[in-house]
Amino acid sequence: MGEAFVVDCDRSPEQQRMILAIMALAEHLGLSAVAEQVSTQGEHAYLAQIGVAEVQGRAVARALPADLMPGYLEECDRKAVLASPLRRAG
Repeated sequence: MGEAFVVDCDRSPEQQRMILAIMALAEHLGLSAVAEQVSTQGEHAYLAQIGVAEVQGRAVARALPADLMPGYLEECDRKAVLASPLRRAG
């Protein structure tokens, strides 16, 4: 889904209906949907709430040169480990 579908999706019922229709069609066809150019945390939250698992855009991360990607991914992994709940051994 391009920016035209995603922009203001957290506030616009018309955008929400369009995205839900796209998601239904993708599911029916066995395809995955990627939301592109997600700019705000509100848009990201709405898309996550309805089950869009793949997003890209400023709400997720700024554009990075390829040589910075390994460090960025390592930092994401580190944050994921830190955010995981601690479990008692035994």
